[in-house]
Amino acid sequence: MNHSFNRAPIVAALDIGTSKVCCIIARVTKDKRVSILGYGYNAAKGIKNGVVVDVNQATIAVCNAVEAAEQMANERITNVIVNVSGDRTRSVIRSSNISIHKNRPVMNEDVKKVTDKGLMKVNVEGNEPIHFLTMGYHVDNGEEVKNPINIYGENLSVDILLGLYPKPMYKNLATVVESSHLDIEMKAFSSYASGLSCLVDDERELGATIIDIGGGTTSITTFKNRHPVYFGAIPVGGI
Repeated sequence: MNHSFNRAPIVAALDIGTSKVCCIIARVTKDKRVSILGYGYNAAKGIKNGVVVDVNQATIAVCNAVEAAEQMANERITNVIVNVSGDRTRSVIRSSNISIHKNRPVMNEDVKKVTDKGLMKVNVEGNEPIHFLTMGYHVDNGEEVKNPINIYGENLSVDILLGLYPKPMYKNLATVVESSHLDIEMKAFSSYASGLSCLVDDERELGATIIDIGGGTTSITTFKNRHPVYFGAIPVGGI
């Protein structure tokens, strides 16, 4: 992301898929309005089922897509938000709880404590954590609350959704991006990004599943109560 004191920041997204590589450059204003400045795409090479199989060919495809987007936008980019796909995408839920003082409401330090405790249970050995997302809080095992601050109770619990991806596969993806002289500012599963872009608040609240059918992989994200509760993927054509 490129920042300027006089202009709204520039955001670039890179979608590396099995059939094509896309790059979009946009300007985001303070009120979160997005203006597309440029885009570029190129036939993907060196990618199979969303996984890098040839770093050199994949790098050339990325460079061509990025260069086309830069020329249209008349901007140079250094950082990108990159998608992560492939049939090895998976999710894990971890929960934790703590006791809280019954004579005072939940405070920020309580929320941090229960979240940190949940993260301590996470074992990502051999995997790259793509997402650490808070699914919801519960006070005294009651109904889910989005923000427990100032609520009274004796116990506070949280559910955390982890999106994991095999570390060697992620390193290959990161190598392609870095070989294109770009830094990864953020990363996101493809279907999660698709859900954020096309679902309205009511759909995410009531529950919806995004099925993102790509050239080599079908990615899935399920939303409920406004947050994702599952990540997964399978090869196109089935398991």
